[in-house]
Amino acid sequence: MIAIGMTAYIVGSHTNVSVHIAKLHPQITSAAGILSSYSFTVAGFLATISTFLFTLGDKPFFKFFKNSKSSSFGTLMFIHLLTFVSLGILFIVSLFLTAYPKMLTLALSLTVLTLCQLFLITTISYKLTSRSNS
Repeated sequence: MIAIGMTAYIVGSHTNVSVHIAKLHPQITSAAGILSSYSFTVAGFLATISTFLFTLGDKPFFKFFKNSKSSSFGTLMFIHLLTFVSLGILFIVSLFLTAYPKMLTLALSLTVLTLCQLFLITTISYKLTSRSNS
């Protein structure tokens, strides 16, 4: 929740960004559709990444990663869970956008947050799969 608040503050505090957000209000219905489809599509992508990670269970490096004392695998799955929750909140907020256009800043902040989380998960998963295949 703190990350969502910080992202909303950063997005809302920049005057240039606020001007662009104000220009989006006439197209609020289109923005709601785009954001809701984005959240659903990225959730499917994350589910695919999770499934692929579990197929690496027989690889030696993945077993080491999964059973390490630092609980790195648990941390990765926790980041997956946080991203799924953020995407769920984004989906719900995007559905409410047509009724409450003031939520556009929150929706765009959540979008930026989920993009950062997606980049983090994709980078970690890519490095993990490339190391487990070598």
